[in-house]
Amino acid sequence: MPLDITIVRPLGRGGKGGIDRVVDNEIATIDTGRIRISESVTRGSGSILLSPFHLVQSLAGIALRKARGKVALVHVNLSSHGSVSRKMPVMALCRALKIPYTIHLHGSRFRQYWDGLAPAASARLSRAFEAAACVYVLGDVWRDYVHARTPGARIEILFNGT
Repeated sequence: MPLDITIVRPLGRGGKGGIDRVVDNEIATIDTGRIRISESVTRGSGSILLSPFHLVQSLAGIALRKARGKVALVHVNLSSHGSVSRKMPVMALCRALKIPYTIHLHGSRFRQYWDGLAPAASARLSRAFEAAACVYVLGDVWRDYVHARTPGARIEILFNGT
């Protein structure tokens, strides 16, 4: 029986952003006999004004998959700014529904973003990282940074394949 994983991404299939292209490649190469992928789009490829509708649809889809027993793990692709705004509700839903989730941290400006957050917002982000089953980062510098911010987080390095 395949493992059901939901991948949370910004634009969806064919999206022009870097992480959407990576996810498209991952989906194309996954052994579907062992892993079944569902996608959850939080921003959409159209106008940014439609983003809240995509987010609501994303949350509803995850809750429905949980109710049907069709999600074992949610994999959250996370960058800064709007990405955090859209993904925090996803991670909160996962915690509420007891769905394990992982975070794939990417985005070169994440450090400046996190360092600039108000203390309460920074604390919420830290809790989301510490509650994740695993946080994937792209190298030693990011591992050390995330560990300094969230000592309780489980962190693994996924070296950038490019």
